[in-house]
Amino acid sequence: MNPNYPIRVLNHLEEQATIPVELDKTKRIYDLEIRRLSLEVSFADEILPASIISLYQPQMTLFWWRYSPLSAKELDFSEITNRYLKDEKRFLYLTENQIVSFFWGNSALWIRKSPARYKSIEEAHNKVLLILEQNLEGLEQCHNEKWTMVLAFADLTEYFFRLEEEAFSASPRFFGKILNVTYLSNAQWQIELEGTYHRKATLILKDRYENVEEPLLLTDDYYQNTRVLMRRNSYYLERGLAIPDYHYELLEVWKEGVKKD
Repeated sequence: MNPNYPIRVLNHLEEQATIPVELDKTKRIYDLEIRRLSLEVSFADEILPASIISLYQPQMTLFWWRYSPLSAKELDFSEITNRYLKDEKRFLYLTENQIVSFFWGNSALWIRKSPARYKSIEEAHNKVLLILEQNLEGLEQCHNEKWTMVLAFADLTEYFFRLEEEAFSASPRFFGKILNVTYLSNAQWQIELEGTYHRKATLILKDRYENVEEPLLLTDDYYQNTRVLMRRNSYYLERGLAIPDYHYELLEVWKEGVKKD
């Protein structure tokens, strides 16, 4: 390797595994190859650890990836086993045209999709490394990725994600997992979530494929008022009753990149 190359791949720390994923609505199961490449990235003043997580479906040649800066301790940590294979906050969806990753955290739903195709995962990794090398300044400022972000806290009371008894805690715990994802039709997704006390929520998202700055719109004006939701929850909790499940239809998805063009 060229000693002046700004990104060094630590081959001895590479991880790989396979994940069985159902192809859209066909009920056919395909394996996604998942790999973690550990990196040392040379910036102007320091060398920092990082990783690339990639997903590859060899039959359809579909490829998805993300870059993450790491601490020195995280460099030796198994991201694949602990963050993808066992993490209920993540959900992977495969179609014939793209790989879509859903992540549920901090009261928001994050969606990243990729229609990229490469003949091999090695070809894809070479392309990714070239992209990273050409965007070192963006990496240093963490402006390297674009996601769709759904601000779910605006549509569900915060107590769907957190325990009421931890309302005044300096470090409240986040609860939530993705139970299932279904692609409906007309660019609509159905996301089934579970929060505190096993409460359920179903979000219907319409994929706009464009950036908008307005907040999400709800089909029912009643649910646009977060205070109403909090008062309704208090009514049930004060009486020891189970809080009803929520079902919202989001007419628009706010698609926001980390760095706007």
